[in-house]
Amino acid sequence: MKGLINILELLITGIILILAFFHFFPQYSIRTNWSSVLLDLSTKDVLNTIDRLNKTYDYSTDDDDGVIDTGFEIFMNKTFSPEYSGEPYIWWKEIHGLPNGINTTNIPYFTEAKKETIVDVIVTDEFYVYTFSLGIGYPY
Repeated sequence: MKGLINILELLITGIILILAFFHFFPQYSIRTNWSSVLLDLSTKDVLNTIDRLNKTYDYSTDDDDGVIDTGFEIFMNKTFSPEYSGEPYIWWKEIHGLPNGINTTNIPYFTEAKKETIVDVIVTDEFYVYTFSLGIGYPY
């Protein structure tokens, strides 16, 4: 009978220790909107950087047919490639109102994305106002 009581004490002690472990180290996670806010902030920052570098028109007129050697793609790859950012990102641009019919609306599939737009002006022989929209998101 003494052996049975020792086994019962051991089982009860083990159960108490396991319950205490779960009490002091609860198994829950807190969800925040940091991912969404970071994406929004990144999109605004990159668009402001492009504008301040005076590259808006250059990146707007790049022939973006999936080729990575355009100035816009090189800039975005240097900024958001997974080896630098640690996250997988996708990006696209939308341009409306440029002369010569340069308008793009190639939007990839994404789970969450943010898009920001700026208005730019070019003066050649005429005065053109066009919009440059940048979208950044998470794939899948």
